[in-house]
Amino acid sequence: MADKDKTPRNRVVRNRQIKETVQRHNQSSARKAQKAAKADLKEANEELTKAKEAYEKAQEAFKAGKIDEEALENAKVKLRKSSRKAENCKKVKKKVKKTNPTIGQKARQTGRKITTRAGQEFLEAGLSKMIH
Repeated sequence: MADKDKTPRNRVVRNRQIKETVQRHNQSSARKAQKAAKADLKEANEELTKAKEAYEKAQEAFKAGKIDEEALENAKVKLRKSSRKAENCKKVKKKVKKTNPTIGQKARQTGRKITTRAGQEFLEAGLSKMIH
């Protein structure tokens, strides 16, 4: 039995299976990373919107004399922090997308045809989204 596993053909098949497993794992990780980056960006943008509104209200209140300069400065700092966070999330999302291409993106980058049925369906779904 051990001799049978060591034949060149079986080794080639086993290596191919290992490669496919690793590739599937990498694709899964790429999708998870992209989803996480997208969620982080959405959260940061919501936070930024709230900070902008709070700063505008603080400016109006300051002009009306309801709050002091320190409170206005605090609102400004929060706005700056949330702006930086949103900017960083955009950079991370862009970097994740470049370093972890999905099946369709990888095929378009390399110009290769996708041979797996799942990959083909994925690519067709992506193309149909672009058309509609």
